[in-house]
Amino acid sequence: MAPYENHTLLEVQDLRMYYRLVSGAVLKAVDGVTFSIKRGDKLGLIGESGCGKTSLAMTLMGLLPKNAFIWGGNILYEGEEVLRFSPKQWREFRWEKVSMVFQSAMNALDPVYRVGKQLSDVYRLHCKCSQEDAMRHVESLFKLTGLPVSRIRCYPHQLSGGMKQRVIIAMSLLCNPSLIIADEPTTGLDVIIQDQIMREIVFLIDQLGLSMLLVSHDVSVVTEACNRILVMYGGKAAEYGGIADVFDHPSHPYTIGLLEAFPNIRRPIKGLAALPGTPPNLAEDLNGCRFAPRCPRKEALCESEDPPEVVLYGNHVAFCHFAQDPEMKNVKYGELNG
Repeated sequence: MAPYENHTLLEVQDLRMYYRLVSGAVLKAVDGVTFSIKRGDKLGLIGESGCGKTSLAMTLMGLLPKNAFIWGGNILYEGEEVLRFSPKQWREFRWEKVSMVFQSAMNALDPVYRVGKQLSDVYRLHCKCSQEDAMRHVESLFKLTGLPVSRIRCYPHQLSGGMKQRVIIAMSLLCNPSLIIADEPTTGLDVIIQDQIMREIVFLIDQLGLSMLLVSHDVSVVTEACNRILVMYGGKAAEYGGIADVFDHPSHPYTIGLLEAFPNIRRPIKGLAALPGTPPNLAEDLNGCRFAPRCPRKEALCESEDPPEVVLYGNHVAFCHFAQDPEMKNVKYGELNG
């Protein structure tokens, strides 16, 4: 067993991050989410667009817009409360402790500077070294991420989509962080390059002994890349646990619906299911379970009371009134084309 295996790196407790809208309404993007990441963990965060995944990731990085505010909860990094950090502490925390692989490489890179200079400037800002030492470090990261060193003087527009994403991966490793947050890291790339990039990210995480939070809406990507999973819906956690536990024994109707919407070569060939209805408006006052309007298993209780945290076995939990109901395994959303 690795010496860091049971060491908790990041702990999020009942985190609530809201946005104040121009209308004066409050949008509850992250509304009471709890989870932890141990050293060596690869946690997948999945859910539909608008469920709060990226908002949660940006909160962990301290990169929030002016209309965002923390309503409650804690973010502990190695036992230290991150939410009390000063601006200077946040700047040191980002890249040195936790770094991010952003969703769109083209938007994350400055188009008027050579990529090598962009990376070396970040490294010098944090590590206080000479330009020569910084460029040598950047060259080593280019080799590590499969980029030709000759590309170090290129501008972003001179690189392919896959190369730009590798530059962002190299940037995330600049200051030897312990945790990488990868927010939809293969968006906009073709399927073959997506697979290559994800395999390289996982290889680097394992090789360097890092931890990862992978934000994705793609169940198949999370299945291959992660050992644990957090399913979010409507700003809240729906289900949380090991990959095998959650995928082989889904206990929240939303998780069941997500799995029915993706093809599975281990199961009989059938049409894919579609979740009825639409996600909740997080700027409205919401009572009870947020998935209740779309749930085929709902009862009156679901619409009036928040679902409890139900511990199923080990670290597998679901937030559903009927998570332990034997009939939950029979929840079906219907089959398309079937």
